[in-house]
Amino acid sequence: MKNNLLNIVSLLISVVAIAQLDKGDELAQTGNWKTAITAYQSAPYDAIQQFKLAQAYTQLGNSAKAITYYRAGFALDSTAVKPMYDYGKLLVNSQQSVDAIPVFTLLIERDSTNASFHYYLGEAWSGLNQVNNAILAYQKALSFNEDYRAARLDLIKNLIQKREFSKAIKFAKQGIAADSTDVKMNSYLAQAYMNSKWYDKAIPVFERLFELGNDTEYNRNGLAFSYYSTSQYEKSIENYKVYVEEYNDKEASVFSICP
Repeated sequence: MKNNLLNIVSLLISVVAIAQLDKGDELAQTGNWKTAITAYQSAPYDAIQQFKLAQAYTQLGNSAKAITYYRAGFALDSTAVKPMYDYGKLLVNSQQSVDAIPVFTLLIERDSTNASFHYYLGEAWSGLNQVNNAILAYQKALSFNEDYRAARLDLIKNLIQKREFSKAIKFAKQGIAADSTDVKMNSYLAQAYMNSKWYDKAIPVFERLFELGNDTEYNRNGLAFSYYSTSQYEKSIENYKVYVEEYNDKEASVFSICP
């Protein structure tokens, strides 16, 4: 009889816990995080409850509290992969890269083919200005998912920073082959060509960026300089005039063509 009573009490506690967590989840779906937190706090103390509180505080932008709840959850369940992944991303986004690196290293040990784990490891290394390690991680992410745009973009950015322009060009062209309208990818390609002093190749990329509506100060000046560097002086003057009119206080007339 006593055992039956204990079983009933245990079942009731479990039902109440699930009800509070479900209530918190329902509130979270509509962004009512404050009330969701109250519901989660009413649930029994366990790893799931701690992880849900961590997620709620992450959504509120309270990284310190979220990290505290994540760590409390891992003390109860160190095998939870999804919370660990979210925790690692939070550390990266909170500029706590030193702490993020062992998190993603552990996740990679558990699933070495997960491209996202490698990408965020790259982000952590990048946050520490460890360009070589970041490049290796981004390349690994792309090897498992060639469509991983964020990994490709950050890889190209780091390759440009390291002045490995030929590699940057290769990866940018692969990205553009998949989507020729990708402004960021085209921008990195133009930047890599400019840094390589391949001005003749930079020109069509800048022109493409203008077609895509990306008329920026850098692009206009880059196109004008590329025309100048390839001895296309009239086109260079034309673009410098636009550059001055849009981005500089000097008189555009200084670039007029002499008869």
